[in-house]
Amino acid sequence: MNDFGELSDFGVRVEHFHSSEITEPRNTFVFLHGIEGSNQDTWRAPNGYSLLHFVRQEFAASTILSIGYPTSFTANDHFDEELYIVAEAVRARILGILPKGKPIHFICHSQGGLLCQLIISQAEHEADQNASYSSLLERVASITFLDTPHSGSRIASVINSTLRLVGLQGLASKQLQRLERNDTSLAGLNARFLTHLTNRGTRVLNVVSKKKIVGLSVAESELQHPNVATVRVGVGHSKICKPESEEDEICVLMEPHLAVSANHHQNQFASTRTCIIHFLDHHFLTMKSIPHGLLEIHGDTHNELVWTFLLALMAFDKVLIPMSSIAESDIAIQVF
Repeated sequence: MNDFGELSDFGVRVEHFHSSEITEPRNTFVFLHGIEGSNQDTWRAPNGYSLLHFVRQEFAASTILSIGYPTSFTANDHFDEELYIVAEAVRARILGILPKGKPIHFICHSQGGLLCQLIISQAEHEADQNASYSSLLERVASITFLDTPHSGSRIASVINSTLRLVGLQGLASKQLQRLERNDTSLAGLNARFLTHLTNRGTRVLNVVSKKKIVGLSVAESELQHPNVATVRVGVGHSKICKPESEEDEICVLMEPHLAVSANHHQNQFASTRTCIIHFLDHHFLTMKSIPHGLLEIHGDTHNELVWTFLLALMAFDKVLIPMSSIAESDIAIQVF
């Protein structure tokens, strides 16, 4: 089923996906797009495949909420508001429709990651006075950042500096102005978010684009914390949220992250081991137990997707890949 929610304050829109056969969804996935994005086009590749489709396929017994909110590079009379104001409106909007008691997984592109941090930071600030905010925080099982400018953007800094130089700084929206590299408000937001990770134990996958535009990174995406696994990919900033198939590098990275997080809260997978079997079966590889707690993977182990998957699990301390292989075409891994 595919329903559009009504517009609320600041034009926040929610597109709601769930199967009509589901009576008790196991997880809730909340998608947050970036600046100049949308709750549909941000996630859709030119061939029509969408990250929304991927999550819906892999986690069928779940609710998916794709959030749309007003955002622009340029200031205009219709709307030009700070992101924290938008975060308050989005938080109020989703609190009313989130399934009760179910784990929540945020998937965020670019500025959407900052919006997610603001929602969490605001909820932390008011949790003692509002039980619904406390419940929200307890249920955030995972967050996926797709090239989020945690420390701002070099390109945004160049744009803002150029506009100031020519006396046209009024053209930049408040949201664009806040994306300047090392903006003090971003530093404070990151500090509060890292405190949340320490207190709540939320698992974070931080996917960073290695590609640059005219030598400049679109997003300064570093985020240092034991709960954060950072993976660098060769996909550009605008394409990092638009996988073209379930075998795309981004989907391969996200699958173990989301599966392990869902398992931790909801036992959707019996273990990390069955999560691995699920992936290997899909890619026509087999796995068997061997002595010393190791697993032997047979098949096309030179497949780049297999290594991307295993390295993603290594980032979460879920597998260990010994230096020596069992045979020329096989891999031995240890699963924790």
